[in-house]
Amino acid sequence: MSETIIDPGRPNSQANALEGEDRVMAGVNYALMLAGHLIGVTTFIALIIAYARKDNASSWMRSHYEYQIHTFWMIVLGLVACGVMMVTIILAPVAMLVLAVLWVWALVRTVFGLVRLLQGRG
Repeated sequence: MSETIIDPGRPNSQANALEGEDRVMAGVNYALMLAGHLIGVTTFIALIIAYARKDNASSWMRSHYEYQIHTFWMIVLGLVACGVMMVTIILAPVAMLVLAVLWVWALVRTVFGLVRLLQGRG
């Protein structure tokens, strides 16, 4: 059974158009985050888009934008932790291992979010 939530403030066709636009932009964000694994600056672009669009998005689309924002900040936190560990000679190998795990974690999380978006789930 599927439920459709219609915002009474907007005509249904306009709500569907905005929903489709949000879905495309969330997909673009996931693509930018995937590209960010090779070109880091695209992840910043995805963050800006997610912050700009999350307040006007429907609840299930807002969950995707918040997921992307949370992923970004967890990556930053991991990178800062690795940077601190790299300062010491003893923890440098651990930092390299954590960087590898962080990279795989972010990749899996981004792909998982994209798959959920394509399935129409929040």
